[in-house]
Amino acid sequence: MNFIMKQNKNIYTTIGIILIFALWLISSLFVSDSFIVPPLNKTFIRIIDLLKNANTYISIFNTIGVLLIILIVSFIVSGSLALLSIKFPKFKEVISPILSLLKIIPLPALIILLLTHQSRANTSIILTSFMTIPLIYDVLYGHLISINKEILDEIKLLSKFNFKILFNVYIPLIGVGIITAFLQAFGLGLKVKVMTEFVANAPKTIGYDLSMAAASYAMDLVFAWTVILVVIVVIVDFTINQILKRIEIT
Repeated sequence: MNFIMKQNKNIYTTIGIILIFALWLISSLFVSDSFIVPPLNKTFIRIIDLLKNANTYISIFNTIGVLLIILIVSFIVSGSLALLSIKFPKFKEVISPILSLLKIIPLPALIILLLTHQSRANTSIILTSFMTIPLIYDVLYGHLISINKEILDEIKLLSKFNFKILFNVYIPLIGVGIITAFLQAFGLGLKVKVMTEFVANAPKTIGYDLSMAAASYAMDLVFAWTVILVVIVVIVDFTINQILKRIEIT
């Protein structure tokens, strides 16, 4: 039964992908303007050219690599805040308005503010952190607060909170939450980081390459980079979901 459901899901996913390419092809034929909707063949030639260029991988590394470092730091900060919020309810009341502000403040206003005080590279790092920390905090806090109180009471009787308890008890108990938070934060973080790089013209990044392509009206190059970004997100999403399935099985 599970095999049949899995096969059906794969079929529907394949149909969805085919529909996307079909809409792209039909749009390019009807619009007949490569500046608005570049043809499929021209875009894929651009993708091949990008994949042959060493600078492409430098840009990908500078965007994705830095994003992963940001996420690691964000997890440490968010996890610490979530644990403190569980232990000290008043602390949660203090930081909740701050985190809420980070979630609702307009991105253009933050970009302008940061660009006047920080370098272009630092702007994308700081802004991405501001967006991912509240999201990760909410997910981790939600999973921590839902841990069975009886388990927590037994832990308190056996030992005081320490790193051993953290890694051997808390993290395994909220493993699914950590993976879910990573998946959500990666998607949001990538969009924010690329957009900030685009606006700030942070050199040797995906956002910068997109900015240069847009400035030269090379829409086929813009679409090529977009396809590469989508493929990266799909690969990460697939990998994380496979890990999540294995955790749920065990």
